[in-house]
Amino acid sequence: LRAIFVPVGGGGLIAGIATALRGLAPAARLIGVQPIATATLPASLAAGRPETVTMQPTIADALTAPATGAVPLELLRGRLDAVVVLDEDELAAGFRLAYARGRMACEVAGSAPIGALAAGRVDTAGLRNVVCVVSGGNIDPALAARLLGSG
Repeated sequence: LRAIFVPVGGGGLIAGIATALRGLAPAARLIGVQPIATATLPASLAAGRPETVTMQPTIADALTAPATGAVPLELLRGRLDAVVVLDEDELAAGFRLAYARGRMACEVAGSAPIGALAAGRVDTAGLRNVVCVVSGGNIDPALAARLLGSG
C-alpha cells in the first residue's frame, strides 16, 4: 500500500484508518477528501482545534459534519499527509467514474476519494497500490439519475 484516499465528514473513519495505517504501512500516504462546501478538516488543522465553517449545500451530503471531532483531529496530527477539497463538479465526476468504471452504486460522499484521484489533486505518478475507500450506498435515486445524465 502506497497511498489511501478517505472521505472525511467528522473525521472518525479517517482517524481509525490513520491509526491502523501507521502501524501496518507507515510509509503509505494518507489523504483525506472533503467537499469544499464543508471543509472543516483543513480549517481545524490550521487552527489546531475543531473549527466550524459556513456550510454550503453539497451533493456529498454525508460529509456535512458541523466540525471535525476533537479526538479524530488529535489522532490525525502527524498521521495525515494531505487534505483534498473538491468542488461539486469534481465530486460528480468521481461519482460517475465509480459507477461507469467500477459499477459501484455508492453515494457521492463515498465516491469522493475517486473524484480526488481522478482530478489529479495528489501526485500519485509511479505509485502502485493506491486505494480509495468507497463507503455508503444511500444515494437518492433522483440525484443519481441527474448525475448520470438520465434524469
